[in-house]
Amino acid sequence: MNKQNSEVMRTAREGKHPILPFEAETLRTQCKTYSTDRKNLLRSGTGACGGLGRDLGDDGWGYSGELALKQDAECSGFLAEQKKRTAYDSVIFMPTGTDKEVGLGSLCAIEIHAPSGEILDWYSVFFTGRVVTLPDYITELLPPQGDCSVVTFESPVGQAIFGTTLGGTVRMQGGDNLVKVVRIESPLADFYADQQQLA
Repeated sequence: MNKQNSEVMRTAREGKHPILPFEAETLRTQCKTYSTDRKNLLRSGTGACGGLGRDLGDDGWGYSGELALKQDAECSGFLAEQKKRTAYDSVIFMPTGTDKEVGLGSLCAIEIHAPSGEILDWYSVFFTGRVVTLPDYITELLPPQGDCSVVTFESPVGQAIFGTTLGGTVRMQGGDNLVKVVRIESPLADFYADQQQLA
């Protein structure tokens, strides 16, 4: 395992969250959104938390409108605190640009193989730390939506393929199928290098 991937693993063992630079920005934005949403709900009864309390009230479970709004506000407050804790417990890693080993910021092509060796399926996956909602400037660097899935470091697929070398094969947890990494690219490495040159 390369030096940065070893650092990522050590960070995770210490209970922290390895993330990419854009993920820190996304977490801050989400935290502000949920905090603002909570304030709006408490003040005027409007917000974008998803209407959890209102949905329960509308289904005839006996919730009053006031209680439903309070539940929505609590939902937004909980989500804001969760994002804040995640951001606080995160360590930012720059993508390395390696095409030899899967790491944060890797864009990979993977094949799913049956134990017999038959190829069952293939996917393009983009590897992040925790965030699955990508900003537009990142999605522009990736294959079109529908052709590429986001995989986080903490997901089962992420745990299986993290640190796998090009051409390497790993077994998925709880199954007989194998995952083979057939291509590794690092579109973010060039992006961040260009950003640093412009700064």
